[in-house]
Formats: sequence, structure tokens, C-alpha cells
Amino acid sequence: MQIRIFALSVLAMALSQTVYAADEPAKLPDVNVTATSAPLSEGYAAPVASTGTKTDTPVLETPASVQVVTQQMLQDQKATTFDQALVNVSGVRSSNVGWSENIYLRGFETTTYFRDGFRIDDPINLGGQASLSNVESIEILKGPGSILYGRVEPGGVLNIITKQPQDVEHYSIEQSVGSWQHYITSIDATGPLTEDKTLLYRLNLSHDQSNSWVDNVHDKRDFIAPTLKWIPSGVTQVTLEGSYSRNTTTLYQQATVPYDTVNHQFLWGPSSANPVPNTFNPNTTFVGLNWSHDFSDAWSIRQQISHNRYDLSTPVNWGTAWGPLNLVGNTWTIGLNSAQLSGTAQSDGTIVDLTGHFDTGVVKHTILVGADYYQTTGTYNSMYSNPNGPFQNVPLFSSAALPVSIPIDPNTFYYSTATTNSLGVYAQDQIKLPKNVQLLAGLRYQDVKGTSTSTMGSNYPGGTGIPTDNPATEDHAVTPRVGVLWKANDLLSLYASYTENFGASNAGTTDWQGKPLKQEGANQYEVGEKTETLDGKLMTSIAVFDLTKTNMVANDLAHPNGSGGFFQTNIGQVESQGMEITVQGEISPGWDALAAYTYDWADVKVGTSTYAAGSRMPYWPDQMLRLYTTYKFHTPELEGWKVGGGMTWQDTAPGNYVDPNTGATDTKTITSPAYKVFDAMASYEFKTGKYKNTFQLNVRNLFNESYYTDAFMFAAPWGYVTYGAPRSVMASLKIEM
Repeated sequence: MQIRIFALSVLAMALSQTVYAADEPAKLPDVNVTATSAPLSEGYAAPVASTGTKTDTPVLETPASVQVVTQQMLQDQKATTFDQALVNVSGVRSSNVGWSENIYLRGFETTTYFRDGFRIDDPINLGGQASLSNVESIEILKGPGSILYGRVEPGGVLNIITKQPQDVEHYSIEQSVGSWQHYITSIDATGPLTEDKTLLYRLNLSHDQSNSWVDNVHDKRDFIAPTLKWIPSGVTQVTLEGSYSRNTTTLYQQATVPYDTVNHQFLWGPSSANPVPNTFNPNTTFVGLNWSHDFSDAWSIRQQISHNRYDLSTPVNWGTAWGPLNLVGNTWTIGLNSAQLSGTAQSDGTIVDLTGHFDTGVVKHTILVGADYYQTTGTYNSMYSNPNGPFQNVPLFSSAALPVSIPIDPNTFYYSTATTNSLGVYAQDQIKLPKNVQLLAGLRYQDVKGTSTSTMGSNYPGGTGIPTDNPATEDHAVTPRVGVLWKANDLLSLYASYTENFGASNAGTTDWQGKPLKQEGANQYEVGEKTETLDGKLMTSIAVFDLTKTNMVANDLAHPNGSGGFFQTNIGQVESQGMEITVQGEISPGWDALAAYTYDWADVKVGTSTYAAGSRMPYWPDQMLRLYTTYKFHTPELEGWKVGGGMTWQDTAPGNYVDPNTGATDTKTITSPAYKVFDAMASYEFKTGKYKNTFQLNVRNLFNESYYTDAFMFAAPWGYVTYGAPRSVMASLKIEM
């Protein structure tokens, strides 16, 4: 791993010397690298985003659907988690289940996101909630992103843009107090460390703790993110950054409910009940070094070297792995056993990008040539008490305190480890032709190798206690991308694109016959329209797309694996077709607005005996709508006041029902009903001396709507749902200087 990163680093330095010598044999012209990292956007519109092309191309000139959740949106809505931020994005849905967040883009779930372009993988989906304390904005490229980012789900790429050092001193502290003893303290400090402003810093700190409307749930997260930027000359910068998040939370398990397989309905109890108060400690460490150099106005190079690691651990907790669910009289009871979990997910990698601008006659080119290498390692260790009992039987919808847990059985465990090595090279050319026609063409070669090992204890169902090496895999793919855009004028552009995607490598995964699964792939056709008015302050976009995913991996419900789960299988073809409409920006001075509408029908086109053609993609509604607006007063009597609010509406969403007799699945029997939730906010900004103060009040779920999502029935009468949070209030005071 270290050798390959070192090799790419040497390659980057060699490229820098080569381009330097070829392009500027004499003296470099004066080129200024702006030290200040000003906010990437003001208000609700972001005219420029890098995620779509890696070249800071204006959104109006990008032949793809790109949307940005700006800093102002995050501030107005006081978003602290992905699901609260991503609700503003058309074609995206996220649900918060306490210990992690489920993110869906154009119908497909992903456990990967990017931090300033560096991939963050969470293969076991237990890495906890990401902190937004040091996030400047969130950029989303919708549709396949393999050309630039390698192996990803085809629904899109989620890229968080972090706050960077500025060359002007700025300090802020914010204290928030909310429902269920929710307290958040945030500190943000930045400025120069030297008089010549060649060394800058930024420091973000936060402490977030709360109880919950769910019984026996408590959360606490401490977060620190220091960044240093060195600017030795006007053409070179080196940035060292890091972050550490320490989390203590209680697993959110109130969603376990019995299911009536005759009448096909859940038998509800109190939505706040949680009889299993399990402690959960996911911690995250990130360290990154990036440097860039401008050889001239035309050529530049950039490299990132980064490390990210999740560490998961729990003490001995009550679990539901083996316990029975019984109806005793009129009361449902659940048999609890004991469980202790631990695991890691580590990503190490480097990215090298060379960007150049040149002309061939009347044709202008922006060339991007790059390479990336990642090594991802994941381990997971789950230990339990004996699967044959004894069990602690408790009423299902109870929140009563439980006695001491049952001892762990040393021979009832499941341990797995998997390592994936990924190497990719890519090239992209953005071509500007006469008559305001622009072309984009790109190609990537990707090679992915994987190994994995698993061990099941002798008392674990189907286990022998002997480690088993799964078949090693090696997948590779060439993924192209082409697009054409016509910029009719400074306000309007029309585009069409075709993109292919390289999906999961399925490292070490076999079907019930021991045969390796095929690698996932995808392709997408998209046409769209974009407008930009009011000097870039108001942006609208319409995208119509047809996204097809091939060889999608799913549980083979007809073949249990003997350890409480199923073997895997390839579904032939899944299609996501739809339209997204987004309007965001300033309508008039002081009036910001967002409208994001999604129509997207995602279903199986070529299925299997257990996943029939026509089955909907679970948990994905065909329609979603988000409206949000704020108005800042400018009249003398109301100077400093801002008021706003919005609505989130989601149509009926298919659940996932597994027939207990045949193992077949369908998404018609169980559904999550449609719902709409209203939010409101008000803030007052005032000055005291040199300090700017902002008091803000936010109310979520203003009318206390009751709803649930992600309905799932695994084996009768066992089911899960995710309840929506009731009305909550958050008050905050922010002081800046």
C-alpha cells in the first residue's frame, strides 16, 4: 500500500518537473494563488462546483446534473446530519437510524461518500453519523460517477466540501439548546499564523449531546478538525488537515414490531418504546495531506494523500440475534440474548490530477489526466450468548430497565475481514467549439482486487470455528463518459450525456453454488436544461434520465446460508427512470428559496425467481418534494430579522416483504405511507461592539406529523420500520468577530 502511494507521489513530482520544463523553460510568469478561502457560495445558489468535472467548471457549463447544498442552507435549517441536509436535494433520500444514515441516490443505496474528492467507505454501515461542523457545502453529482471517482453506486456521488483556512481572522462560537436535552457547542476559528500570511490555520470544534424522544437513547459526539495551509509562493500551496470524532450513542431499536402475515399489517405499539438500551461507540479518524502547484496560467497539478478509519466497539449489550418473538396472552414478548460487536473500516489512498488549458485553432481544451489508488480494509467481529438460550423475555413495547445480560459464549461468534485494492487511471477533455457548443469526453480504466476471510464459531449456526478463505477476485472495467452542451446565451444551456458506471467488485462474494458473482455495472442517458439569472443568484435545472443497473447484488432469498442470512445473487437489470426539477437562489433582495421535485420510478426489469420483474426498489418513493424559503427584512423597523420555513413531502414508498414460505420478495405487500412535514425558523441579527450576534429558533415537524419509513418484514412475524421524529425545537446563539 505505502509503496503504491509513494510511487504515485513520485509520479506527481515527475509530472510537475516535466510540465515545468516543457511549458516554461525560462521564467514563470507571476501567478497568484488566492490565500483566502471565502465561502464557496453565498445564499442558496452555487454557480461553480468541482464535483461534476474536477475542474471547477460553472454548473451552467457542466453536461450533468449537479446540485449544491450551500452553507446558507445549512445555517438557516440548522442541519447537523446528512438526512437533514440532503432533504434539499432532488433525486436523493436519506433516513437516519441513529447509528448510521441510509443514503439513496436515484433509487440506489450507497455507503460511500467523498470528502473533498477522497472516498470514504463504510462497508459495514456502522461508522456513526458524520459531523457537519467543518463542512462548508455538500455537492452532489447525480448519476454514474465512475469516470472520476472509480467504483461507486450509479445513483450519484456525494462530496462534502470542508471549511478551509482564510487569510483574514475570523472567530465564532455557537451554543444551541433543543428538545430532549439536546445541546450543541461549536467553535470555528481561522486566520494567518504569520505576518506575511504564508501560513494559515483553521480549527473547528464541537460537542453534541442529547437524549431522544425514543426511550433509552442517548447520544454524545466530540469533534475536532484542525487544518494548516502553507503558501510558500504565489503558485504553490500545501495543506495538512485532520479530524477526530469520538461518539457514544445508544442503538435505536424501537423499530422492531410484529407483523400480521394474514392481514398484512404491522401490529403497532408505542413508537417511542425501546427495550434494548445498547451502547455503541463509533469513532472516526481522518488525516490528509494535499498539495498543488501552478506551473503557469495553463497548467497545474494537485495530489491528495489521505487516511480515514472507523473504529466500532460496544460493551456487552442485549441483542435480538437468536431470541424468539412470542404472543403470550395479549402481549407480544421478545427473547433477548447478549451481543458484543467490534469492527473497523479503513481507507488509505492517493489521488494525482494534472489539469491543462490549451487551444487548437478555434477550439479550446481543458484537459484532466489523473490516477488514484485506494486500499480499503474492513473487519467485523460479532459475539453472542448461546443461540439455544437462555433468553430474557420482555414485553416487546416495553421500555423497562433490564437485568444484567447473559454471559457471552466464546464459541458463538462471527468474524470477517476483507481487503480491497483499487487502481484507476482516467483522462477527460472539455472542448469548447464555436457557436457556444461544448463537448465533454472521458475514459477510465479501473482494476479492483479483493480478498476476504470469515470464521464462524462452532456454536454459531453453520459454524465450525475454522477460518475460511473466500475466493479472491479481480475485476476491471473501462468506463466512458460523453456529453454535449449548447450554451444558448449567458442564461440558458441545454445538454445531453451518456455515462457508464463500474459498480461493486463483489470481492469474495459467491452464490449458493460457490460461483463468484459478476461485477455490477450501469449506464445512463440524460438530457437537461439549466438557467442562471440575477447575476448567478438564482439557478434552475431540469434533468430527465434513464439509468440502468446491471448484475445488481441482492440476497438470494431462496438459499439461506445457515448462519441467519442468505447467499448472494445477481439480479439481471434494474432501471431508474425519472425527472428532477430544482430551483434555488435569491428571487429578490433578501428572499431566498429552494424547490426540489423528484419523479423517479425504479424497478426490476430482468429479475429472478425470488425478485420478479416489476418489483419496485424498496424504500424509494416515486415522488418527493422539498420547498423551503426565507426572507430577510431590510426595513428600519425590522432590520436584522429573518423568517422562513418549508415543507417536505414524500409519496408512498414500497417496503420489502419476504414471504416466509417461499423466500420470494415483493415490494407491494408492505408500504410506508405518504407524509408531509413542515418546518419553521426565525432569526435576529444584531451587533454589540465588534461582535455580530445571531439568535435563531428552528422548529422541525411543526404540526407533529406521525409517520414511518423503510418498512421491512424479514421472517414472520418479524419486522422493522423507522419512525419519524415528532416536533422538536432548537434555539441557538452565534457570536462572531
